[in-house]
Amino acid sequence: MQLLFLQSEINDSFFLYKEGLIEDSLIWDEDNQLWGAYRYDHISYLLHHPAALIPPIKQEDFYLLSQTASKIANRLARLNGPPIHEVARTTANLLLNIVNTEMVDSFLGGLLPNNCVEVKIDWVGQVAKQLPLHLILSATFFEKSDAEFIVHNIESLTSLISAVKTKSQIDRINDVADRIYSITSDHIISNPILSEIINEISASFNMNHEDALDYCTSNLIGIFIQSYEAARGILSNVLLHLDKLKPENKIAICEQQIYVQYVTEVLRFDGPVHYTRRIAGEDIVVNNRTIQKGQSIILFLAAGNRDARKFKNPDQFDECRSNNTSMISFGSGIHACLAAQFSIQMAAQTIKWLTRRFRQIHIVENKISFEPLYNLRLPKQITLLLKEKITI
Repeated sequence: MQLLFLQSEINDSFFLYKEGLIEDSLIWDEDNQLWGAYRYDHISYLLHHPAALIPPIKQEDFYLLSQTASKIANRLARLNGPPIHEVARTTANLLLNIVNTEMVDSFLGGLLPNNCVEVKIDWVGQVAKQLPLHLILSATFFEKSDAEFIVHNIESLTSLISAVKTKSQIDRINDVADRIYSITSDHIISNPILSEIINEISASFNMNHEDALDYCTSNLIGIFIQSYEAARGILSNVLLHLDKLKPENKIAICEQQIYVQYVTEVLRFDGPVHYTRRIAGEDIVVNNRTIQKGQSIILFLAAGNRDARKFKNPDQFDECRSNNTSMISFGSGIHACLAAQFSIQMAAQTIKWLTRRFRQIHIVENKISFEPLYNLRLPKQITLLLKEKITI
């Protein structure tokens, strides 16, 4: 069984995942020389296993990346294991503690047309790619000109966290890495709240000021990347499924104020991150199958979220599901997504704002096209028809 495919070429990824879920153990892909884990319990076990490691960036990529791009990659919580990971994770958490979603309504009001009874918008381009990063930049006190440069150029950096990079992607990374790093580093130094994080990291890990600044800069850039990529997918998917809900379900979500539960169920049912990779640091046994040291493992998070062993009627969307918080869309263990709560709250507030302002929220396209990516299922465009509520 061949495990990997481009999301842009598949109408229903979950149909393919069912074959993996039927199996009682891991699946070996001979062509790609890697293992696939589909069951919820197997994925959870591997996410917490100390020998299931984040794959290192390929050595040949490091030779092509600029010094600045390599420095960022070498300090990201997302890409590194111990001992770097502890410093990077602590740094990222301190930065995220500053961030909140209080400005969601204000930014949505600025991103969408005002005083229009009826309007069509590109939800992905006008909101999903913009809102998360604008919230992060605003919460961390960036000036407008610097924020605009980062927003316009962050897409070029997203492949920095990808396991496989093309020469073209590496060139794009190198083109913007120096400037974004310089803007972010200078801003952290000049801002008293952010510069205090440098001091805290320096004291906590007995690290010199320059190294602590490098960690702060790199992980703030990592947060920018994640907010542009994965958070964009969350905002897209909550709209896709809102459009599919029966009218009575939409009314119930609004009347019962269960926006967070709704978003959480979207993440279980159709999260944007479909898999994550690990590499065995030593032999790992899972249900009598041995993953040998050095072999790669694909953890199909999206499949685990549809595992009937964990979720009753897993292919049924149920915003009132009692255990949907057990979904693994954000991973688990030491490499769980640090921005999970921020992402959920942001999406919940977005849905609340939309349903209160507009009497009709309708997706125009009959079929959604997806980006040509393996691990992420991201809509390219969602044309949204919005009709405002009439106030008397």
